[in-house]
Amino acid sequence: MLDPLSAWLREQRLAHSWSVAEMARQLSLAARRTGDHTVPGTAILANYVRRWEGGKTGLTERYRLHYCAALSLSPDQFGPQSAFGPEPGGSEVGVLDGYGDVARGSSSAEPLPAATSADLLMAVIAQESLDFGEWADTSNIGDATLEHYTGRVRQLADDYQHGAPLPLLVETRALRDRVFGKLRGHQRPAQTQELYLLAAQVCGLLAWMSADLSLYRAADAHAWTGWVCAEHADHNGARAWLRATQSKIAYWDGRFVESAQLAEDGLGYQCPDSGQVMLALFHARTLARVGRREDAEAALGQARDAFERAGEDLVGGLWSINLARFHSLAGNVHTWRQDPRKAFAETSMALEQFAAAAPGQHNYGAEIHARIDQAQAHLLMSDLDGAQSALQPVLTLSAEKRYEPITQHLGQLRQRLAEPAFGSAATGRRMHGEIEAFCQESIFHELTP
Repeated sequence: MLDPLSAWLREQRLAHSWSVAEMARQLSLAARRTGDHTVPGTAILANYVRRWEGGKTGLTERYRLHYCAALSLSPDQFGPQSAFGPEPGGSEVGVLDGYGDVARGSSSAEPLPAATSADLLMAVIAQESLDFGEWADTSNIGDATLEHYTGRVRQLADDYQHGAPLPLLVETRALRDRVFGKLRGHQRPAQTQELYLLAAQVCGLLAWMSADLSLYRAADAHAWTGWVCAEHADHNGARAWLRATQSKIAYWDGRFVESAQLAEDGLGYQCPDSGQVMLALFHARTLARVGRREDAEAALGQARDAFERAGEDLVGGLWSINLARFHSLAGNVHTWRQDPRKAFAETSMALEQFAAAAPGQHNYGAEIHARIDQAQAHLLMSDLDGAQSALQPVLTLSAEKRYEPITQHLGQLRQRLAEPAFGSAATGRRMHGEIEAFCQESIFHELTP
């Protein structure tokens, strides 16, 4: 049971509808008004208030006077009647405060009129509101940390363009866990929305990376979670890029109708960056793959229009389309459209752009795909030597970067090399064997038992 003074202090604070923090602030203001500039900060004072109200520490004369000033009381009105009454024999009892000062009792204290039950109830209800307000005003993340997470997402998306997939997937997972951990805590609504956007982006990157390792079921799971987070963030840019990622996953998993549907749905989410360009290109690629050549060319025109309108990318790197990557994907569309001249023209422009870029500043996967499609264009024109020349830089790619779409794309080239027109030639047989050896040393085979 609390002693009378502790209970009285709490009742007075509640009667003013003050939180503990506000009581500490009022004491600090009262101290400054009386010329006492040595009191500690409000955070420490709040701890004192809790201890005084909990009966864990006594109140000194110094803070008794500050309470009087804060509560607009005269000294003889302070405390309940029994709080400072003399001990039997006329002696006074001292108690220690947070500074170790001794508080002396006073026999002259007069009680305030007792609060009515209704007053106390209203004060308790007000305190409950204040307690919630204090909780709502807290956050488990700072703006600097949010900026750091945003920077990490962009850095990972950029690094993936020229780094090995597996180590970057592990790094991305670590960032995802940090973002998820914060979301499971408490933060302000605007911060929560920003965290959900980050979660959508980081799950989207995990989905893209997992598909590159041929882990399509895991990729679908990451993408679905990313979509849920994009919905919570209510962000069309994230929705567009998640749909592009899902379309890409379905394409390389052989689900071409689903890939086209996902890309088409994503085009309905307007965003200012190059997400619409990627969606249109993926739509065109899938349409070409299933033999809808005219529709594919129309979708490619839509991609060109979107590219002209696109502004700065929110994430960039992996989730962006520059001129080189645009021409690379356009070349692939024309390869599936069986138009070797347009395929050769697009891939040549892509390779020129890649060659002009600074080392490590371009998407090596997009460059590799452009070279494979250029080799395909040569084969479509019955130029086996040209195909061999286009393919040679591909075969020097390190094993840790030989992800699944690259080996799958090479498998398509190898099937064409097996045709009688090329399979009977020594050059064709040699290229066929080199591709097979290349794929056997891919990262996908390293991960497969």
